Amino acid sequence: MTVKEIAKICNVSPATVSNILNGRHKASAETVERVMEVVRSTNYRPNPMAKSLRTKVTKTIGIIAEDIAQFTTPDILEGLMAVLEDAGYKTLCINLRLYARWGDVWYNSEESIQSVLRPAIEELKSVQIDGAVYIAGHVRNIKGFCEAIGVPNVITHAYSDRGVTASVMLDDVDGGYRITQYLIDHGHRNIGFVGGQSDNAHTVRRLEGYRRALKEAGIKYDSNLVMFGNWERISGAQCMDCLLTQRKKITAVFSVSDQMAGGVYDSLEAHGLRAGRDISVVGYDDMVIARYFRPGLTTMRMRLKEMGQKSGEMLLDMLSGSEQYQGKQVYLPCELVERESVGTLN
Repeated sequence: MTVKEIAKICNVSPATVSNILNGRHKASAETVERVMEVVRSTNYRPNPMAKSLRTKVTKTIGIIAEDIAQFTTPDILEGLMAVLEDAGYKTLCINLRLYARWGDVWYNSEESIQSVLRPAIEELKSVQIDGAVYIAGHVRNIKGFCEAIGVPNVITHAYSDRGVTASVMLDDVDGGYRITQYLIDHGHRNIGFVGGQSDNAHTVRRLEGYRRALKEAGIKYDSNLVMFGNWERISGAQCMDCLLTQRKKITAVFSVSDQMAGGVYDSLEAHGLRAGRDISVVGYDDMVIARYFRPGLTTMRMRLKEMGQKSGEMLLDMLSGSEQYQGKQVYLPCELVERESVGTLN
């Protein structure tokens, strides 16, 4: 059954039927009832593709994820999709699989990234999406997305220096500051730092927060207490081994990831020490493993689902014609989760 056929049955014009079906009831109540009765009796369903071609609105949002296996991505994706679906939008997600394809060596290879990003963008554009969201695996400058996608868009867990799109990130500087302040509030002054790669944005920003907390407390920054690894558990153990050889005895350690904090625990155990009793340990991420460490790991919870929700809300705002988020970088705070890995010094 088509609009024209319904119009013929009701002895009205196709335009009248179309207006009634789209809520523009300019016809008489009798005509509206007659048309709707035919619609109900014939079980008429509009063709969404035909409608989208006429209106150029598909109610579809394209999502590009760098790798859905990255531990941060599922919660971001869930929060994002829930907001968009509640607003009546369909979502189409493309997984670039960057970590699966190239492990940890693709970060500085723009050629590799673009080789899979460009086809993904073209695929989304071919289905006439209304808006798009890019979900990064870690914070850095995203290139070639906002310029090429051609519709309102938001970058999540990263940013673009082009200043033409909106982005949502977690406030790593504040997180690093607050968890270091937590250790200071428990009497610790000789605090080690176990980071990922020294040039990684998460490491840099959490280290900035660490240094700010020390400065405010009148504690001199000591670069000998700062170690860099590669985010893996064994790397955390190696960093902690180095810290334990320092002549100045540390009483606490801030690990910038729960994964590396597991290595800190391993190192302490190998040296006959215990987290929370001999040396306090805090992590970052609140991964599932953090609650099962013994003792349970005090850490910073990344509000990933909320980040996805905020990204969706920002995109919907942009689709409504608002420009309040255009070119803006929005930061969400992390949440301190207290467990048993921090002791108090007298």
